[in-house]
Amino acid sequence: MLQIKNKHGYQLLELLMQNPHGVSLSTLRNTLNVSRRTIFYTLNAINDALAKEELDGIINIRNLGYLLPNDTLIALKKLQSASLKFTTFNELLLHGRFSKQLSKNDRYTLIKWLLISRPATSINKCNQFFNVSRNTTINDLKIVSETLPHDLHLVNTSIGKKIIGPEVVKRRWVFTNLMEIFNLIDAYLTFKTDLKIEKQLKLLEKITGNTLVNDAFRSMTLYIKWLLERIINYPDFQLQNSTNGDTSLAFTWANSFLSDEKVTSRSEATFLAEIINTQAFQHINWNNPLIKQLKPITQKMIQRFNQVSGTELPIGDSKLSHDLLIHMVSTYYRAKYDIKYHNPLLNQIKKNYRESFEITRTAVQPFIDFTQRPLSDDELALITVYFSGAIQNLNLPIDSDDGVMVICSSGIGTSQLLITQLRRRYPSVNFLGPFNSFQYENASINNVRLIISTVKLTNRIETARPLITMPVMPTRTDWQRVDGWLVKVGLISEQAISSHPSITVDAVIDVISNYVRIVDYPGLEKALKGYFYQMSPQSEKITPTIFDNSFATYIEQEVEWKNATWLAMNPLINNSSIEPSYVSKIIQLTEEHGDYMAIGKGIFLAHAAPNAGVNKLGFTYTLFRHPFYIGNSHKQIKLIIGLAPIDQKKHLKVLGALMHHIQNDSWMNQLNHIHSQAELETALIHSHLIN
Repeated sequence: MLQIKNKHGYQLLELLMQNPHGVSLSTLRNTLNVSRRTIFYTLNAINDALAKEELDGIINIRNLGYLLPNDTLIALKKLQSASLKFTTFNELLLHGRFSKQLSKNDRYTLIKWLLISRPATSINKCNQFFNVSRNTTINDLKIVSETLPHDLHLVNTSIGKKIIGPEVVKRRWVFTNLMEIFNLIDAYLTFKTDLKIEKQLKLLEKITGNTLVNDAFRSMTLYIKWLLERIINYPDFQLQNSTNGDTSLAFTWANSFLSDEKVTSRSEATFLAEIINTQAFQHINWNNPLIKQLKPITQKMIQRFNQVSGTELPIGDSKLSHDLLIHMVSTYYRAKYDIKYHNPLLNQIKKNYRESFEITRTAVQPFIDFTQRPLSDDELALITVYFSGAIQNLNLPIDSDDGVMVICSSGIGTSQLLITQLRRRYPSVNFLGPFNSFQYENASINNVRLIISTVKLTNRIETARPLITMPVMPTRTDWQRVDGWLVKVGLISEQAISSHPSITVDAVIDVISNYVRIVDYPGLEKALKGYFYQMSPQSEKITPTIFDNSFATYIEQEVEWKNATWLAMNPLINNSSIEPSYVSKIIQLTEEHGDYMAIGKGIFLAHAAPNAGVNKLGFTYTLFRHPFYIGNSHKQIKLIIGLAPIDQKKHLKVLGALMHHIQNDSWMNQLNHIHSQAELETALIHSHLIN
């Protein structure tokens, strides 16, 4: 490597190598933030170093600036390539210089590692290490200082910048970010692993009966290599000895291994044993006393997940229980020793498995109670994968024949109304469901050709299917869109649509107008609507659906939508049919998914899943004198129908009656002209909705 006896030499030389056509004096001064005299001193120092390598020096060409002769440039690149790689982390930290461009965030990460790994580091060293200007380094250090862990601080010393704080916190930061760091510096190192440390880790696995997963084995090998270099090269960084009473097999191994490396601190052995235990295992020693403590807690987690999700995952000696227990061992140690885990798939898991992720957050409460430590979203995402995988292995019921999956947030109300209309309109198509969004996230959809949802969903990347969102009361345009997709996915033919055209009021009026003059258009339209309604299958006499737990309320005052929802559901809260949390869930779903419960004609079907807080089947019908809007929705609401289902079936009879009435313009017109509590009760009693 070229030896330049000037603190700005390497940075100036790098500028010239990156700009072979010349760099002006003013550019050199501005980039290095130094005086004209310093530039000349630096140029002379570089030329002295080049002369020792028998290379031609830097030249100055008018109108071009300073540049390296071509032969010198080629020789320097070869020299740089030959001397680029280092055999240890410490060599890289002492002599390394990054020739490749780094993003700001990558540079911030490496600056933290550099400052933690060295006793102190000057600004000039940072300039050289990252090949940046002094101003850039100063700005970087400001950002680094603001983003350090809580207990660490960046300070000035007589020999440079230094990070102060607990040694264990510094090490944990490096451990959490090590693989990201290694990927950035890998090109400058001669090693990918350390065979001596690998041999010791295999001995540890044999002693303890715990087997690390491959990624954990590799990361531990590199981390131990960095740690040994740190405490051997800088003894002041060693943890102070203690009278720790740890007698675990991992501690015994760590103590013996470190003693061979001339490190005799029991605290160092304790620290290494703790770090080892936080790693992911593919096999564990079932005689570990911790297993006996975590096994019932893991089973409680599965039971809690089942209760909230409505699934029936096996709780006993199942693959899920086995795999999750192994995972929770390392999770326990990470929580205990405050080791931060970074999950690179966090955002993807939260997006594609949102319902599962939130249910997992509830399911892990027994573990949080046991450890008295919260779990980060990164940890929750890992556990979500275990639950989701187990659910997919259950093969949530999807008919074997190809079909269309119908979904809403709860799988109870809006999708039931929609699927009834779909089955009536397309009797030859197999409509599957309805399912809630949680089931959609986890069900096998191999036999699904199209997905129709009343709420916006994220398409599952691994098994992408056409996904359309449509309202509960579809318009003609909505039906045309469904027609097109059913043809496109091969579930119906174009001939089937054209040979069975839908007979509409508008179509009949168009035909009539070709032969006679229409004098009373509104009257004819009303008469035809009444005729079609009487002739349709849905006009068959509805069996009375009266039951005691139905309530009617007329609201005189103006209210906004959240208060309106509470008012509508209040009768069911008062008689303990639902918990207040059920109403909160309805509001939450509306805020998350939009106005999908607004099913048309001024009606809001307020509902959620049974496990959100339903104790008894019930309905409420709340009519508002003053219509209102749901958030930013353009849909005006006048009637809230509150549904409290106890399962996915027992309320269907009432929903069928509701569909019958809602599609009857006369019934809706009567409802819109009600102005008192008594009138509302009379109308609903005659409709067999309350008694």
